[in-house]
Amino acid sequence: MRWSLQIVAANKSTNFHNIYYATDGLGTRTAKLKAEPGTYDARLRPWYKEAVAANKPIWTSIYRCLTPGTVFIAASQPIRDRNGKLLGVNAVDFSLSELQQYLLSVGLRQMPRYSPDFSAPKDIH
Repeated sequence: MRWSLQIVAANKSTNFHNIYYATDGLGTRTAKLKAEPGTYDARLRPWYKEAVAANKPIWTSIYRCLTPGTVFIAASQPIRDRNGKLLGVNAVDFSLSELQQYLLSVGLRQMPRYSPDFSAPKDIH
């Protein structure tokens, strides 16, 4: 499996269509990979709403993707101008199934279990 970083733009400048871009080794947007027609408004997505509500960088709750059967978690952060006006939200999505596949591929078979407040690992038997 080849892992690569892609940037997706969906805003007024793309007429709210998803435009996918490849990136170089530094994460800079390079070639346009594809465009998906349709209307996409990021402001309606959980990763956007939760970051705006928290007004700080967060890990979102787990949420369903627009693709059936896929779930994600995101690292999200609201972006504001110097006057505090919301410009948008920056987010990185992590597919939980792809994360699981990666962890299995590097030999991680068991994860420590944590208490509900994530304060201390419990023994694994």
